[in-house]
Amino acid sequence: MESEIMGLFRKSTDEKNINKYKQNGLSFNYPNNYLIANIPDNCPECKVALAKDDGKCDILIEVSEEKINYQKNVFENAYINYVKNLDGFFEIESIGSLGNKKPCFITKSYFNKNSLDKQEIVKSVIFFDFNFKNPIRIHLNSLLKDEYDCMNDLKIISKNLNYK
Repeated sequence: MESEIMGLFRKSTDEKNINKYKQNGLSFNYPNNYLIANIPDNCPECKVALAKDDGKCDILIEVSEEKINYQKNVFENAYINYVKNLDGFFEIESIGSLGNKKPCFITKSYFNKNSLDKQEIVKSVIFFDFNFKNPIRIHLNSLLKDEYDCMNDLKIISKNLNYK
């Protein structure tokens, strides 16, 4: 039986409403309601950052500097254990593969963890593509309270993702 999340990912997309990104060997399509944003200082492997024009989602696309020998289930289990030990994260779920060597996860973490009166929950979709010499990670973040589903955005980006 197909999960609800995978069903959402399989919905059709309006290919007319996309922009194209191509710089430094990285290329992909992205929804036209996103703007190129500043890359955060704490993301040294980030090649591009996108922010949805209504502020409901931000996307970081990273290209790993190290080669990772992907082994199905070994990577997924190791990544789940890694995230469980990160400060602020309290939930992670593998939603399976979105293609050959393309694992995907959903996590929940606290935003403003040290400020209890402003504490919010961030839902993140983390997608990996190990089909390139240097693996690519796409991290899509939205506030849980906004109820924004970023899976269609990921579908548009991952469909034509390329790195040379």
